[in-house]
Amino acid sequence: MAGFVVSSIGVVLMLPMLALISVHMLRMEGRVPLMAFTQLMAAATTVIINMFPQLIFAIAAFRADRDPGDIVLLNDTAWLLLFTGITPFMVQNVAIAVAILRDGSRVFPRWLGYLNLLVAFAFIPDVLAYFFKTGPFAWNGVFVFWLALTAYSVFLVAMSVACRRANASLGVVGLPQPVTAGA
Repeated sequence: MAGFVVSSIGVVLMLPMLALISVHMLRMEGRVPLMAFTQLMAAATTVIINMFPQLIFAIAAFRADRDPGDIVLLNDTAWLLLFTGITPFMVQNVAIAVAILRDGSRVFPRWLGYLNLLVAFAFIPDVLAYFFKTGPFAWNGVFVFWLALTAYSVFLVAMSVACRRANASLGVVGLPQPVTAGA
């Protein structure tokens, strides 16, 4: 259960980075930031979709003496919610890719746009988990679990590095310094 608490905290801690992506997308898009707002809404939805399975796993673990059939139902529900509710992830990645590839100021490198399209493409097999209980297309299979986990991990690392570089190009290195009384 402690692991689910830590996982829930970790999921929510993605919010500042996902919001920062939108801030940089606002710089790219200017007066009509459709992709920035799309990414922000999809990112918020993504966090919610990631939170619910953690809560369901914790509920399943709360009463270990529960009927095994109930535990299996909760387990299946959590895993299927985690991997098959993938469309907001995909919309998020496509919005980021479109903004990057249309950007003339090069806030983010162009290859990052293509990477986001590749990440969105990697999520396509996830909906097949509804149809397979075992094998590569099951929730724990290579195409649903491992491909999605790897793709999203690559996305998080690449976007974190790119945001850090974009911040540095603006002269933003850390948090604003507090104003002191004598200054």
